Amino acid sequence: MSGKFDVYEIKKEALLVGRLKGILDAKTAEQLTEFLEIKELFAERGFNRMVDLSHVEGIHLSTMDLLRLADRRRDFNPDHFRVKSAWFAQDPLAFGIARMYEQILKSPRIEVQVWNDLRGAADWLGVTLESLMF
Repeated sequence: MSGKFDVYEIKKEALLVGRLKGILDAKTAEQLTEFLEIKELFAERGFNRMVDLSHVEGIHLSTMDLLRLADRRRDFNPDHFRVKSAWFAQDPLAFGIARMYEQILKSPRIEVQVWNDLRGAADWLGVTLESLMF
């Protein structure tokens, strides 16, 4: 069973928030990546993003899946907007997987940081805490 994701945009804060639910597997990660790439293609300005892993029930990603995703994100460069990507995870496994992604991405355009508290993520993104609330 693959996971699902809900995505909403807060235009005034130039923020895209994705909330993942269920099982985070390669198929779900690829669907989310495709959605993000389409948004980036048509964006007139850069936007930050936040990935919420707090409702993930399990993670079925291999090291190769993470490497492929990081390579894809690093290589996809439709613009030169520098953006921040906050990952929110309270579960130790989800936090560790997100930290692995943060370490291997090494993108000159996308800065990733993993957080276990929403306030820290909101402060780092420069948005209100309320904009990240469920």
